[in-house]
Amino acid sequence: MTQIGVDVDGYSVRCIGPATIETMPTPDGPLLVRGATRVVDDDGDDHRVQRPVVAVCRCGTSTRPPWCDGMHKLLQNRDRQRQNDRADR
Repeated sequence: MTQIGVDVDGYSVRCIGPATIETMPTPDGPLLVRGATRVVDDDGDDHRVQRPVVAVCRCGTSTRPPWCDGMHKLLQNRDRQRQNDRADR
């Protein structure tokens, strides 16, 4: 059994799997985890992994932690819109 710990935006998760586990942070997005069968969050909650690759939230705004739900895209769009609105004034 393979186990790696990953720090994600102020909290940590443990990724557990039968073989090699790979992680890849995406630009301004989640941490992609390949090869894990379970992800254990900071609270000790054990989350079963049903897919070959899962996206773990790095921004801390997901409504489904530890999984990314795309909330970072909404926040980025909102921030861009605010910047555009300020520039138009």
